[in-house]
Amino acid sequence: MRAEEFITEHEMVFSRTGNKLKTKWRCTSGARRGRVVSNAKDCDSPIDQKRRAQMKVTRKTKSKQAARKAKK
Repeated sequence: MRAEEFITEHEMVFSRTGNKLKTKWRCTSGARRGRVVSNAKDCDSPIDQKRRAQMKVTRKTKSKQAARKAKK
């Protein structure tokens, strides 16, 4: 039996970094549902609200730059 059969909070996935494959985890429940994380224990860790708020501001201010870059 595998650990994946008992633990339902995350599932194993593979991610490519350059030309290498790495094992990562996709969270299937909680606040991080759908996110791919490097450690399975990160699925249960609390969200840092200060960093989340700062990232919202950054995305809002840099969205025009990102659109121009993507257009190229």
